[in-house]
Amino acid sequence: MVVTKILSDRGTNPLGNFEVQYMYDPIGIEAIERFKKRLGEVAQIIDERNKSREFPYPYLHPLEVPNSISI
Repeated sequence: MVVTKILSDRGTNPLGNFEVQYMYDPIGIEAIERFKKRLGEVAQIIDERNKSREFPYPYLHPLEVPNSISI
């Protein structure tokens, strides 16, 4: 049971939120900002669609997708 709990806990930040800044190139930084902006747009679309669903589907919401695997 303990192993299941440990493996199911989120060990990383949500998609697009990096703990360490590895990108210092201006073009790369701009790409990351565009990616984050697009993730925000996707999140809004998912939130709007989930309002009208009997059973919301939050599993692919950008805040629910881990930035990397945690195993």
